Amino acid sequence: MTQSLRQKIESLAAEDKEEPVSLAEMLEGHVRAEGIEDRNLKTLRLIQAFRQFQASDKARFSDLDGLAAENPYYGIVPCRAAGVDFVMFCANDDVVARRYLWAGADSYEPKMVQRWVSWCREAQGDILDIGAYSGLMSLLAARCHPTNQVHLFEPLEAIAERANINVKLNGVSRRVDRHKIAASNVSGKQDIHIYRDPNFLATGASIDKKAGKDVFATHTIRTAKLDDDFAHLSPKVVKIDTEGHELAVIKGMMGLLTKHKPKLLIEVWQDTRDEVLSELKNLGYRLEQAEKVDAKVNNFFAE
Repeated sequence: MTQSLRQKIESLAAEDKEEPVSLAEMLEGHVRAEGIEDRNLKTLRLIQAFRQFQASDKARFSDLDGLAAENPYYGIVPCRAAGVDFVMFCANDDVVARRYLWAGADSYEPKMVQRWVSWCREAQGDILDIGAYSGLMSLLAARCHPTNQVHLFEPLEAIAERANINVKLNGVSRRVDRHKIAASNVSGKQDIHIYRDPNFLATGASIDKKAGKDVFATHTIRTAKLDDDFAHLSPKVVKIDTEGHELAVIKGMMGLLTKHKPKLLIEVWQDTRDEVLSELKNLGYRLEQAEKVDAKVNNFFAE
């Protein structure tokens, strides 16, 4: 901006005796013109009705995806999980925020969230959220205990930025270090494969290709062997959700696991299940499967 233009703006502002317009008022016309406010109100009415049907056992989560996709909501979502209050930004493109918006408190993977929060409340030290998506587990870890230092690992640009927004919205920026990298068994660069429309924050993106699934896009990302690049950390609790890459993650942090023996919440894919569980048992972990039945993908608590 030139000095003369700055002076003209400052002079005009000084001459204006009317009350300044608030940011909300400045945005109001645009929001109304785009129909966002009216659309949100319509969606909120549908959400209220959905929750009523859900409470009477007439609606299921399986009914939610189509309804939510056709009735978007844009804004801040108040959330509650395992007794922890937090907020998430929703642009109708995040499966986690959308679930809390439509189904309410404790509606997203409640068993795993409950255990995670319980562990993080007891822990005093570094918490690692590996494969963080939009940051749910990092937010919970930071909000449930004032001394936890959280390390959020999310390699995809758009998703990492959404996690960053959520961290800032919750006022925990100083206690959540954001790393736009993927944990692996080597430090460097690797390709990651996207399996859905990039306009939606991609769930299921993986370094290891998934059999029988069409790749929508491929991006090159940074990877880190945690034993080399994050050896200074003292992890107390770790979550690993890396869509089939968990064996490489474990091999890349074997030193940290051996030295600190953190509690683990880990998603394990069938292809490498035997080897992953064997590695953890050899480290002395006691394993508990979160789900009642075996599936292509299962989650485990390791202590």
